[in-house]
Amino acid sequence: MNKDDNSLVPAIEIIQEVVHKIQSGEMTLPVLPDIVLEIEKLLNNPDSTTEEMVKVLERDVVISVLLIKLANSPVYRGSGKITKVAQAIPRLGMKEIRNIVSAIANKALYKTANKEFKDLMEKQWNHSLACAYCSLSIAKTLSLNDPEKYFLMGLVHDVGKIILFRAVSEMTQRQDSVDMSELMSNIEIVHTNMGGILLQSWGFNRETVRSVVLHHKSGLSSSEKKGVFIVNLADRMVNNLGYSLFEREQINLLELESVKHLGIKAEELDVVSEVVKRIMDDVSHIL
Repeated sequence: MNKDDNSLVPAIEIIQEVVHKIQSGEMTLPVLPDIVLEIEKLLNNPDSTTEEMVKVLERDVVISVLLIKLANSPVYRGSGKITKVAQAIPRLGMKEIRNIVSAIANKALYKTANKEFKDLMEKQWNHSLACAYCSLSIAKTLSLNDPEKYFLMGLVHDVGKIILFRAVSEMTQRQDSVDMSELMSNIEIVHTNMGGILLQSWGFNRETVRSVVLHHKSGLSSSEKKGVFIVNLADRMVNNLGYSLFEREQINLLELESVKHLGIKAEELDVVSEVVKRIMDDVSHIL
């Protein structure tokens, strides 16, 4: 940063102002895009058809193009080339479509016009996407029912951080720069609760909200649902893999309470790590 230290705005003052504006309603929280809600509605309706799904997806050109690209990527590729959304649906599966659309819709939250925050947002996006695929892979490894739901938990686990980044990036465009080191320290303290507030406003279930609020917590109670343990573990796993905002010291995953509660083995963690690296290599440039 080329500014003199005296021109830096104390990060704690900006964070306090952002939190106050959100709590008072002066700053509105983002809402879930209509397409995410429509797809969720179709998935919850046993009488819905593939044709109805195609109509919803094709209304959004960006999502349609990205779905086709992903369907042809090494992760999902089948015997023939996919050229239409209607062909992509059976290859990807309805629940995977939901996850991908949620990822595309969520990435819009990571946009900023503030150059000081662009690299930060991109790194945060890769961390969140890796955490989503890691959560999904852990759930599949443990043979849990409906493993796809854990993808979304991993995807949104740091949404509180993104809301704070966006708000601060907009505010600091209109005034002096902020001390980024101090900013990160303060955001680390408040972002989990902020994420819980946002997910409650979006109508997410208690397990998802808890997975967001507790994803940094140590000493988790065994009474928590599986999603809490999975996201808590996935967050640390992807940090170990290098999908992080900054370099972190490697931690011993086997010492985590979440690992003990899940009963996942060291060799299974190694397999999950390899799966996540392979998927991120294949899809991160698309998403």
